[in-house]
Amino acid sequence: SAFGHRLRVYAGLESVVGDIQWVTFLRDPLERTASHYQYDVQRGGVDLPFEEWITHDAVRDRQTRIVAGPDGTADEAIALLGHFSFVGRSDRFDESLILMQQAVGVPDIRYASKWVAPSDEIKKHLLSDPATRSLLKAVNRHDLALWEYAVEEVFPKQRAEYGPGLDEAVAAFRERNARMTRFRQYARPAYVAYVAKWRLGYRRWVRKVTGDPTAG
Repeated sequence: SAFGHRLRVYAGLESVVGDIQWVTFLRDPLERTASHYQYDVQRGGVDLPFEEWITHDAVRDRQTRIVAGPDGTADEAIALLGHFSFVGRSDRFDESLILMQQAVGVPDIRYASKWVAPSDEIKKHLLSDPATRSLLKAVNRHDLALWEYAVEEVFPKQRAEYGPGLDEAVAAFRERNARMTRFRQYARPAYVAYVAKWRLGYRRWVRKVTGDPTAG
């Protein structure tokens, strides 16, 4: 397996590895963008006012552009979702992991939070203030359409395909995963093996096919 923000379904990786199962997780666009600014301020040292930060092109419709390319539209991204074996939702993360486990045959999933914001006050203010919320909507027009399609069309189908017992499976997963720490996660043999394969092999062909020397 390989993962990262720079992997692109439109990049033609199938020419290098023919049998690929694509998986992606989407997030509510307004929450995602507000969290992005909060992260830049708290961890990235950014001191720009939100009203200036949000005018930068890199902020606009970020998820649509990751799925469909720099000039991608919501319609193009929605069409490309058909290439994905699974589309998860960050607001229903644990449930998405269980659904993904069945959809792509992942034998075991555990996780530990890597970085948690010390405070959500910035995000909460941006989402609650009518003026800043309007700016968030303005730069996420395509992302909002993509998110709506994923929430109303894709995710319900995936839940239906799983069948009965989903709630019980999620509860059992949460009980198992409660004991996971970052140290335990990084020390697991499967994780160590993945890192080795990624650095020694996968990263090279991702960079070659995407033409991005910084990928991975």
